[in-house]
Amino acid sequence: MMDRCQFPMPTILQGSPKAFSRHTLKKRFDFLNVAKEGRKAVMPSLIVQAILKKGDEGVRVGFTATRKIGSAVVRNRARRRLRSTVDLVAKERTLNAGDYVLIARQTTATVPFEVLMKDFRKALTYVS
Repeated sequence: MMDRCQFPMPTILQGSPKAFSRHTLKKRFDFLNVAKEGRKAVMPSLIVQAILKKGDEGVRVGFTATRKIGSAVVRNRARRRLRSTVDLVAKERTLNAGDYVLIARQTTATVPFEVLMKDFRKALTYVS
């Protein structure tokens, strides 16, 4: 039986330089802080909450999908789509320093990706 580490790593999984470095919110306190003190933009396919900060503190992003939107498969798909949306939009425009929380809605997993990106761009103009 061969060990897994004997196989070369696929090229798509190897590290590649990215222009945008996204740090993820993981602590419940951070999510609650953004919800309490931040601004909120509700779009048909997602909700964006943000606290903008002065200086060069960087961008931290959190993703959440509740059980209301569906099974674990649907929730994971919605979070993956939200992550991709943030990464692609951040490459085309600079996000202001601060904490962002993206909340998946019922349609996040099924809406066309272009509509999801359009909603995220529009939400950014509201919270900025």
